[in-house]
Amino acid sequence: MSRESTYHPALSRLAAIAAVLTLSGCALLTSYPGAGPQTSPSVGPSYELRVRPGSFGKSAQRVRVFDASGDVWEAREATRAEMEMDRGMDSNDDADADLVLFDDENHVLVRWHGATCERETRISIDESGNTIVIRTAPHDGCDAAGVTYGVVLNYDTNRDADHLRVEYR
Repeated sequence: MSRESTYHPALSRLAAIAAVLTLSGCALLTSYPGAGPQTSPSVGPSYELRVRPGSFGKSAQRVRVFDASGDVWEAREATRAEMEMDRGMDSNDDADADLVLFDDENHVLVRWHGATCERETRISIDESGNTIVIRTAPHDGCDAAGVTYGVVLNYDTNRDADHLRVEYR
């Protein structure tokens, strides 16, 4: 009994796409709030989310969170109530960003000032989990109104307010 192989164009295309993605080293590091981290050996858990300005307008930017400490188990957009919290710790006299440590000491609100025309921001957390660096992608000729963005980082362990710091670059 012999079996004849049958050519399926759709399956061939899928196999070709899978081969290209595999050979190019393409890996998805995308996670959504509540879904938990996807791990990359070089940068630790990573999250990607859409964050609207504090006024919750229609425009949103992509925010990528890279956690070298491995202590962050969730990153999510801050709620309106969280954005209005008045307990910010202005770190290093940097007026462009601040941090708020929640009462449970393992949730940290990261807020930064930007413009409505910004499309991407990168938040990097160092190996200690205490230094948070915010970098916005360059954008051409933007005179848009200033807004504030916010992300809440949920840590596995409590944070000490005296050691937390934020840098905006």
